[in-house]
Amino acid sequence: MIARRVLPVLTLAVAVVACGEPAPGTASARGGTIVFAVAGEPEHMAPPTIISIQAKMVVDQVFEGLAALAPGGTTLGDAGLEPRVAESWTWSADSSTIDFKIDPQSRFHDGHPVTAADAIFSYALFQDPKVGSGFASNFPALDSLSMVDSMTVRAHFKDRSPERIFRLATNLTVMPKHLLEGVDRTKLSESPFAQAPIGSGPYRFVKWDRGAGMEFRADTTRSRRRALSDRILLRFVSDLNSGARTVTAGEADFVESLRPEGLALVKADGPMRVVEYPSVDHGYLLFNMRSATDRKAPHALFADVAVRRAIGMAIDRRAVVRIALDSLAVVSHGPFVRSSWAADTTIAQLPHDLDRARALLDSAGWRDGNGDGIREKNGKPMRFQLSVPSVSATRKQMAVALQEQLKQLGVDAVIDASEPANLFPRLIQGKFDAFIHVWHEDASPSGITQAWGGRDVEQSGNWGYYMNPKVDSLLESATLATDRATARALYRQAYETIVQDAPAIFLWEPRTFALSHKRIKFDALDGVAWWTGIPQWTIPAAERLPRDGTAER
Repeated sequence: MIARRVLPVLTLAVAVVACGEPAPGTASARGGTIVFAVAGEPEHMAPPTIISIQAKMVVDQVFEGLAALAPGGTTLGDAGLEPRVAESWTWSADSSTIDFKIDPQSRFHDGHPVTAADAIFSYALFQDPKVGSGFASNFPALDSLSMVDSMTVRAHFKDRSPERIFRLATNLTVMPKHLLEGVDRTKLSESPFAQAPIGSGPYRFVKWDRGAGMEFRADTTRSRRRALSDRILLRFVSDLNSGARTVTAGEADFVESLRPEGLALVKADGPMRVVEYPSVDHGYLLFNMRSATDRKAPHALFADVAVRRAIGMAIDRRAVVRIALDSLAVVSHGPFVRSSWAADTTIAQLPHDLDRARALLDSAGWRDGNGDGIREKNGKPMRFQLSVPSVSATRKQMAVALQEQLKQLGVDAVIDASEPANLFPRLIQGKFDAFIHVWHEDASPSGITQAWGGRDVEQSGNWGYYMNPKVDSLLESATLATDRATARALYRQAYETIVQDAPAIFLWEPRTFALSHKRIKFDALDGVAWWTGIPQWTIPAAERLPRDGTAER
């Protein structure tokens, strides 16, 4: 076993605040440059086919949806929504349709007005199998969109789910039809548009220095919701520890998350502050139900629930989490985060029981017949590739811990640490055995269908190809429930079924700490998408640096 590294991280003499400092809202607050240290690089910026959080962060600066969820807003009905591309919306008397009125002041960054045709075209892109969008299933209640007039789009719904307007209005990223209608949809992510996008959001894309960073400038033509900082820069770093060093060295202003080592760099009386904000991430060991070489064939190991459960019982999850994150994370209880209103930490867990795990594998025919310490079946060793992103120090440490623990079970986990640009396309294509995944929840527990729903498995984030009709039925019923008590009970049954099926072993929920220069002023960070408030972040004029007024880094 790997020795546990003890770090008294939460007793450091560092001022940890629960939120940032409020941002001034006046025109005099405009100006300056905010530099973000980002661990990893966006794969591209075509909204339907992005994969990473890094890409989502920048896409949300360049593009907008019909509406956005207000801070702390409810996902039920439209009370929690704020206008974006749509300036208003009107429900029909029977609530089967909604008319969205496009804001006449909305313009793409090339000057073209945003119209109803752009919204309808964008939805078609998300739904087109040729595009292969992982977000295609984000509109479960929508039947179709139609054009009322050039500035009004009508949404036709097939059910009365309480979240139907939230799901549509916040997930439909509006893109320019005039720039994309001639693009080969099978190669959208490789198109020039994906490398240099044009949207209608608060920031315009300026440039992308591969391997180094990105630049975005405020769209100063906007009369509403103009970004307060003139410019944002992304500086790509190898991992979060490198990001923390970049910020403490004064080369960047903000990094979204700290590991224990990063916290240790912060001085209580220094120019930086540590900001804790709600976490909506949870990490797990994801199994591929299908063969890594043939998507139609079952996986030789993980198609068997007994094998998955045995591996789960062999893993000491608490030890794995402490080794990698010390006290900056807690053990996960299932496919949800504790901050969700649907969370239930009383769900029965797979016990940590190595003897039971060994017995399960014996019964499944996996035995160590030659005494080399690795089990075999039909002459094939019990070996699989365990993939992690090379930029994640946390997941690499966890992989080593899991590898050591599984050796005691007679299972050989071969670690594959790959660059995200190479790894994530393989994951989407199902070319992997197991992967230490981090899932970022959205504002509603109904988003679980993206990860574990089997009905749209080809166009979702269900990379492990897990399919269980019982889970699908429970999740659908929970989505249609009109009160939270009923929905919570249904989600609980779905969570419990998934945990016992073990398509993944749920490992950790991190505590999330950002590191920011004190000159950057912002309100509380949103756990679902900390970057949504960036357009309102400010730098007081007296605290600006020479780089704040320059065009180049």
